[in-house]
Amino acid sequence: MNEPILIASPTRSGTTMVAWLLHLHGAWIGEAKVTKAKGSNPAVGTENVAIKTYLRSVSGVPDDFRKRILSLVDNDGPWLVKTAQNLLKMDAWLKHFPEARWVLTNRSTEDIIASTMRHPGMTDDPDRRRKIVEQHKHLQQRVAYRANHVHWVDVDALASADESVGRALIEFCGLGFDPNKFHNWIQPGRWHK
Repeated sequence: MNEPILIASPTRSGTTMVAWLLHLHGAWIGEAKVTKAKGSNPAVGTENVAIKTYLRSVSGVPDDFRKRILSLVDNDGPWLVKTAQNLLKMDAWLKHFPEARWVLTNRSTEDIIASTMRHPGMTDDPDRRRKIVEQHKHLQQRVAYRANHVHWVDVDALASADESVGRALIEFCGLGFDPNKFHNWIQPGRWHK
């Protein structure tokens, strides 16, 4: 079984766009719920329910972490996990999956905060959201320093259909780039600016 592709970034930073693009190019996601907040993202499920639930229950670095994660993956090929929990559980991922490919999205804090304020389920205190985003960005820097395989994605360039950004992402993840799949999914205007 391949090592995972781990999308680890703050919420509202382009992770759905990235995850579904990877899925379209062959990365397994598994059973995932579509967001209930209509209009906040395209209607695709990108967070594996079983893996996300398990990650929420993890504390520390359990000895059986690898075994438990692999028991939830029903695929012999490339597979991905997209959740902000990846940042919070980085020690377990780094210990048990040292060859994982980490995909970190890069979007300005102000754009992330503005996006959360437009999201029907996240219109709470912007100062609280800012603290969470800043914490997650700090954790991204720690991952970038510690992980063996890291790729930063400029989500604004990706959302503008910059094919070179999409190709670099897909190839970093060990997948074959298909320009038709890329342009059918990455359409300027589909994504919040």
